[in-house]
Amino acid sequence: MCGKGTVHAKDLEVDHDGYRGVAFCKGITEVGPGVLEAFLQLDYIVIHYSVKAIAVSPELAARLRKRKVLVRGWYDSYGERFAREHGLEFRINEQGKPYRFYDDICTGWAASNNGGGTYERELDENFYKGETLETFAEWFTRFRNDILRNEDLAYYFMTAQKRGHGC
Repeated sequence: MCGKGTVHAKDLEVDHDGYRGVAFCKGITEVGPGVLEAFLQLDYIVIHYSVKAIAVSPELAARLRKRKVLVRGWYDSYGERFAREHGLEFRINEQGKPYRFYDDICTGWAASNNGGGTYERELDENFYKGETLETFAEWFTRFRNDILRNEDLAYYFMTAQKRGHGC
């Protein structure tokens, strides 16, 4: 779910009965009553660090624990606290490791044909050590300004340095 501010149950516009997961994107700050209750088959929840509160009834909390719902998100965020408070497993991704998305585009056999795509790759274990957003941006001078404006990457470096590890 994407948007700004609080998400309400009335905002749900899709048939969500069969959904196994729900993701709350950057910009959502609160999840109101009834939203998570609408997802009966929930196996995972992805919570962006912009989320600061999720309404949870005692019945919902019990259902989340019974289904062993996985919470994915950002370290040192509400999502991590949410998982801990409700006795749920918390991970950055399904494998439990920090990762990066990257685009790999190559020319194809004809001018109108390209290959490649967007991929997910694990970060090296010591990726963050000694790095700041600014030093990382220097690796990629062509994209320096974009990297320096990337709030998610800045959040990652801040929490990785604070925790003393990258994952």
